[in-house]
Amino acid sequence: MSLRLLSTFCAFALLTAAAPKTGRELFETNCSMCHGKDGTGGHGGANLRDGLKYGRDVKSISNVIAHGIPSNGMPSFASHSPAEIHKLAEYVLTLHRQGQARIERGSAK
Repeated sequence: MSLRLLSTFCAFALLTAAAPKTGRELFETNCSMCHGKDGTGGHGGANLRDGLKYGRDVKSISNVIAHGIPSNGMPSFASHSPAEIHKLAEYVLTLHRQGQARIERGSAK
């Protein structure tokens, strides 16, 4: 009985480890150390909520993530799958839109 339980646990652990990560999880793992956990900037990374210098659409953001911008210190994340890069780009765009909405609410006061 314990052997069956152990093999079930191992199979579950493998499936969980292989499960696709969300854009937020990918961001927290790969980007938050430079861009801050909430995207407001950090150790050398741009404030993603304020402005997006290289494009404000998923395709442009994906390009920056995949190829980096070495002159600005942004590394390439080409080792990630296209699906992961897409999820990251969508999440960055979400952070940017949240920041823009806060700016608009602040200026409406």
